Amino acid sequence: MDDDLDWDELMAFVRDGRVVPVIGNHLLRVTVDGRTTTVEAELARQLAGELGIAVPPDRELRLSEVAFRHLQARGKAMRLYPKLKVLFERRQFEIPQALHQLAAIRAFPLFLTTSFTPLLARALDQTRFDGRPETEVLAFTPYSQPGDLRSPALGTASCVYHLFGRASSMPDHVVTDEDLIEFVHGLQSDRRPQNLFDYLRGRHLLFLGCGYANWLARFFIRTLRNERFASANPQRSEVIVDEVVAVDTELAVFLRQYDSQVFRSLDAAEFVAQLHQRWSAGVRSSTALPAPHVPPMSADAVFLSYAREDVAHARAIAAALERAGIDVWFDEQRLVGGVDWDLTIQDHIRRCSLFMPLISRTTESLHESQFRVEWQLALRRALRMAPTRPFILPVSVDDTSSEAPNVPDEFRRWQWLRLDELGGIDALTNQVRHSVRMLRAPQYASS
Repeated sequence: MDDDLDWDELMAFVRDGRVVPVIGNHLLRVTVDGRTTTVEAELARQLAGELGIAVPPDRELRLSEVAFRHLQARGKAMRLYPKLKVLFERRQFEIPQALHQLAAIRAFPLFLTTSFTPLLARALDQTRFDGRPETEVLAFTPYSQPGDLRSPALGTASCVYHLFGRASSMPDHVVTDEDLIEFVHGLQSDRRPQNLFDYLRGRHLLFLGCGYANWLARFFIRTLRNERFASANPQRSEVIVDEVVAVDTELAVFLRQYDSQVFRSLDAAEFVAQLHQRWSAGVRSSTALPAPHVPPMSADAVFLSYAREDVAHARAIAAALERAGIDVWFDEQRLVGGVDWDLTIQDHIRRCSLFMPLISRTTESLHESQFRVEWQLALRRALRMAPTRPFILPVSVDDTSSEAPNVPDEFRRWQWLRLDELGGIDALTNQVRHSVRMLRAPQYASS
């Protein structure tokens, strides 16, 4: 087993956005009545009490154990799910420190979790968005249409995907062993979320406290790998930080044989603390350097979103709008990327008055690029707006039509402008000036 994890390599993959954490129940550790336990174990103990099932006082239980005892006594499975939901809401668990530490690593836009609790999304909202519910939450279920990413490019800065369902009064999340079998099987079937699995292709998986043993662990990891263990793929690997796997020598040897790293020197929470420490040290080091100038953005500015190859069009449009007295947020420094710059872009999209995506043959041909993330962030903000409130103003800089296959469906409901039909940039400027004037009307004052 690996005690010599290459931290520099791992942190390089993290900074490049190539790592996806997979959060298990063993990482969700909290303090209850002076003792440290997992959220799952505490819920299992409370559920056992509700069902009148005697359990050992000094052992961490799994919910599946309590469910098995309940079913063995001829109890009804359907009683388990609403009871658990009520128990969780009544208990008001604190958010584990490890989740706050992971949320602070902003190079993780996507988290997978096997827990049905909302604690991870809450940690992200608190750490990244000052408590606002900005994190996108999706879930798999084998019994109805599962959630999926809007595109393989992700398109959001903060997303939690519940692999085994979310808390509900219905059996749409894993409680029993039979539930677990169905969910793992479903993730391998044609019902699996295709955009999610396309996004995972070529990325490195970081398993943290999932707690699955032997063959279940192999099937679980294989499912998320989406390719054979024997496939030699230098663009992807797994790091597994899990006490259950670490003590299973046969399982650890099997995984290591196929280039998975099983880290045993630290438990999952300690590993996350060190990961957070290394990330924070890197952020402090980078911010110690002279920061690039970030142009401020006025409250009623127009945000220009464009592909790198269309920068000449963006420059010309920005210059024309500024000559007309319209504030524009446009800066070529964003092309260098970087985590801090990404956060600036996210903040400006949340605050701009108009979002103007530049559509072209280039954007149509690029299947993965930063502008698609910006588009999705704008669409998420638009969901909170009244249908009559102008916000997204798509502009085609060539002959690309609104029906082009890689244009988001949602863009088509907004006013669609084409430079060739308008007669040039001056006509476009007049259209934008009209929209800005509309937004200054009293009915939009609180937008």
